[in-house]
Amino acid sequence: MFRIDDATAATSLPAPETAGTEGYFTEGNPATGTPATKVRGSWLNMIQEELRAIVVAAGLTPSKTTYNQVLAAIKTLVGPGRYLGTQVITASGTVNPGTYNGVTATKWRVRGCGAGGAGGGAPATSAGQISFGTAGLSGAYAEFVTPAVATSVTVGAAGAPGAAGASGGTGGNSAWGTLVTLQGGAGGAPQGPTTPPFMAISSFSSVVGGTLTPLVNMPGSNGQLSLATSTSSLMGGAGGDGPLGRSGSATQNGGGISATGYGCGGGAASNAPSLAARSGGAGTQGVFLVDEFA
Repeated sequence: MFRIDDATAATSLPAPETAGTEGYFTEGNPATGTPATKVRGSWLNMIQEELRAIVVAAGLTPSKTTYNQVLAAIKTLVGPGRYLGTQVITASGTVNPGTYNGVTATKWRVRGCGAGGAGGGAPATSAGQISFGTAGLSGAYAEFVTPAVATSVTVGAAGAPGAAGASGGTGGNSAWGTLVTLQGGAGGAPQGPTTPPFMAISSFSSVVGGTLTPLVNMPGSNGQLSLATSTSSLMGGAGGDGPLGRSGSATQNGGGISATGYGCGGGAASNAPSLAARSGGAGTQGVFLVDEFA
């Protein structure tokens, strides 16, 4: 939005005349003696400065040969533009801009997560012993805005339960090109057999990496505490929760419960005395939810 640069233009903004009563334009009517509305310089200056202010506020450099700067500025100032639809990406591959009623997306707001780890299994026990696993962690989560261009993505695979009494599988990383990598959650580990009281919890959380700083940037969460206060009072911890699913819940003397949704950790198994080994619950896979805008 370039200001008028004719040789007759003023070099500074003239003071407008005193404000009158607001009205509307008319072309006039000679038959009734109604004059046409005069378009004053003060009114044109007002329109020019109002439009230019939008362009400047968006950080754009006013141009004489670019004719969509006001539109571009509004998109920058108020958000990504008109919402078109959402793609749910659950498999690795190339994501392309969607086209809706002939309109192709130009900007994406992406929400995504790495996969959740599986809960740890509970080893076999003898008389007077208990055992359990630690819970699986959830995957890292992020939200970010990016231009809508064909992008190669990786969707992390769910952490799979290990063999009975063994560690749960780690959730796979999810990646949006080179911009964002969302680490999958670690699997839980077996604990015991031992005698109560005993407690254990997952000791670290997954992280977000890449070359882009997301709008929302959250590491995965740890699971709940696995705890035994006696041979008859024991509980395998629930897995790590995430924004796009639900963790595997805690279990009383049983196999671990699997997570649901996306990016959450599986629950840990627990074992009372004199029982065979049990497996932990599965984590859930990663995902990208891609909101598309014109």
